Amino acid sequence: MTMKVTHLSRQEADQLMKSLDMDGDYYRNFYGAFHDERMRVHDRGQFWALSEEERSYFLVESYLFGVNFQNPNLISISSFARILRATPSQKCAPCFKFLLQETLFPMCVVQRKYCISAVLTEKGKTVFRELQKVLPGIQIEKFDGYYYPATITCKKG
Repeated sequence: MTMKVTHLSRQEADQLMKSLDMDGDYYRNFYGAFHDERMRVHDRGQFWALSEEERSYFLVESYLFGVNFQNPNLISISSFARILRATPSQKCAPCFKFLLQETLFPMCVVQRKYCISAVLTEKGKTVFRELQKVLPGIQIEKFDGYYYPATITCKKG
């Protein structure tokens, strides 16, 4: 099976989020990772997915990635989690690497952004550690709190 990156509209991302079984593991993955979106989950009448100005959503296999392009100097990975039942042929790190290589690194070049940033939980740190083995330019800062700041240097040209 070949991986592909699907850029979701706000409506598509919202529909996907609302389709999750609220008692299931995939909803818990979503709820644990997508902090800004989860503040809205009490009301199915409003959008859970943020506006396109606030967040772009990408689906790679069973994994949803939330990305913010607002900062003029960098791209921010706001959230990522496995949210679909379909059995992925890859774990999160290879899917994230595919998103980086196929979509985010080229956007860095076109938009003249120097890095991709993220603030990671322990689970997110595990994914970034796996990425460090296969991609140069990934830094995870040591931090005493719950979150770990991380950066990925964008490739030039």
